[in-house]
Amino acid sequence: MAIFKKGKTSLHIPHIPASLCEPLVRGFYASSWSIDRRAFGGTARPHTSLLYEEVAEEAQRCLSFALVRDPIERFIDASAVYGHCKSQYDLVRFVEDHEDPPETEDRSFHPQHLFVGPHTKIFKYEEDFDTLIRALSACGMIDPDYDPSIIPIPRCNFEVDRAEISSSLGKVRRWYLQDYKQFKYIPNKKS
Repeated sequence: MAIFKKGKTSLHIPHIPASLCEPLVRGFYASSWSIDRRAFGGTARPHTSLLYEEVAEEAQRCLSFALVRDPIERFIDASAVYGHCKSQYDLVRFVEDHEDPPETEDRSFHPQHLFVGPHTKIFKYEEDFDTLIRALSACGMIDPDYDPSIIPIPRCNFEVDRAEISSSLGKVRRWYLQDYKQFKYIPNKKS
């Protein structure tokens, strides 16, 4: 996502699921926050997600938080939302056609850990969304009366039988293994 500024205060928000981006940014603007275009070299489009290494120097001086998703759910939804797949068959073909995560201009398939810094507070979409909204409100990023129910939930628009396509999803899981580990989506094994 971006670095946002309000007066002398800067916040680094490196990753928010794409479908949540627009409504949250509208909430930020309504609360008088703006995108710090210096972090984009003054030329990049603000909706282009920047990898941490691209903004590390500036981001290290900011409070930083990100909203991450289960990597497979994120991949399936991004495949559908961005028009790469219209069916489960398309999804399987899309995975089989790539050796590595697909490269797209919007970086929607880049591993999420590449966007966050060592100081980034991580919120999990599946567990922490309401906590994130409260945190955004507490730090003045959005109005305390902002209604998060207006934010769309990112969803694939076709049925996916995960058991039927488990081998394809296993490939996706391997692509994002570092995300699974870093964001603790892999349960701890009992000794």
